[in-house]
Amino acid sequence: MFCMSILLPFCLSLDIARHALSVGLITGFILPGIVPVARVSPRLRHEPLTIAHETGYAEFGVDDLWHPTHFYQGHFKKQDDVVVEQKSGLMWQASGSEHWMTYPEARSYIDRLNRTRFAGYNDWRLPTVAELMTLQEAEKQASELCLNPAFDPTQTWSWTADSRAEGGAWYVDYYFCTVFWSGFDNVSYVRAVRP
Repeated sequence: MFCMSILLPFCLSLDIARHALSVGLITGFILPGIVPVARVSPRLRHEPLTIAHETGYAEFGVDDLWHPTHFYQGHFKKQDDVVVEQKSGLMWQASGSEHWMTYPEARSYIDRLNRTRFAGYNDWRLPTVAELMTLQEAEKQASELCLNPAFDPTQTWSWTADSRAEGGAWYVDYYFCTVFWSGFDNVSYVRAVRP
C-alpha cells in the first residue's frame, strides 16, 4: 500500500490489523474499504428488563436515531427449523410467527411453542433486545433487511421480552435497522429463542 509519510502511522496500523486478522490473532473487526468498523461480542442479557425511554440509548447501544452503534459478529448455523449461534449457544427459530401479533398474542405464541415442544424443546421464550440485536447486520442483505441471512426474512421486526417503563414493549426492526418500542396492542412478529 502506498502511504505518504504523514499518513504512515495510520497505514502501518491498518497493515498490522490486516495481518493480525489474516493469521487469526484478532477477531471482531471488519475492514470495509479503508476504515475499520468495530464488531463487538457483548455479554448478552437474558433477563427481561423494564427500560425507560431516555435510558434506552445507553442500554441498547444505539445512536439518537435508534440505530446500533456496534454489531455482534455471530457464527450462525441453520439446522432444519432452528438456527444455532455458536458463540452464545442460543438457539433461534429460523423463521418465527407467520403473522403479526399483539404483545399478549406473542406471549400466547411462546406458550404454544412450549406446549407443542417446537423442535423438541419446551423452554422457548421471547428474546431480550440485546439478544435480538445479535441477528442484525451492519448492511442490508439480499433480503433488503439488515438481518443475518440464516434467518427467514418474513419477520421484518420482532417483539422482545423487554418492556418500556412508560408503557409498551421494545422491538427490533430489521428493515430500518433500529430498536424502538410499541404499545402492547400494536402488532409485530415473534422470533423465539432458547435457552
